[in-house]
Amino acid sequence: MDKLYPQDYEKKAKEIRERFSNKPIEQIKKDVKDPNNTLLNNKYKGIHRFYTEEVKFQNPELKNKLLKKKASELSSAVIQTADAMNGWLESIEPNAVRLSVHPQAPFSRKIHLSLSPMVQNITPWQSAAVKTVNASGEEQVYLIKAQEADKLGYKKVLNKEGRPVFYKVPEGQKIQLRAYCESHQPPGLT
Repeated sequence: MDKLYPQDYEKKAKEIRERFSNKPIEQIKKDVKDPNNTLLNNKYKGIHRFYTEEVKFQNPELKNKLLKKKASELSSAVIQTADAMNGWLESIEPNAVRLSVHPQAPFSRKIHLSLSPMVQNITPWQSAAVKTVNASGEEQVYLIKAQEADKLGYKKVLNKEGRPVFYKVPEGQKIQLRAYCESHQPPGLT
């Protein structure tokens, strides 16, 4: 959106939130605590975990209580903004097919697009791709945290500018991803 409105991005984002969000921020903060709303609860937990790591990385001096409060505020705002963006995009293209890398509720306005052969509670911008070859000789890609790939000894593959593109499991090394992915599953996702 900042590419569409480079001069007044913040103003436009606020306008879209106010016009298209279905719920005020206070209601979202209440809804994410409802244990019966599994998808929203899992979405909130994933965003909160991401922001907890980000805020901690940017502000290592923050105490845990303040860190969690900041991450909670950001997480609720992200859910409200995403809801508003959905409404805005739907107003522009009401019949468009929308895809998401996040799990979606049945009969949702979006279709979940899995980027890995396993259900994983991780998105491409929170992870690194790991390429491996399965027993049938087919190449497969999994998503895990870059730190985990480093710990497991996977080889970082760089592009011609020297930036990491993906990790590769060294030949002869057995992949340990299934156990890793299953141990990092949120409740309610299969």
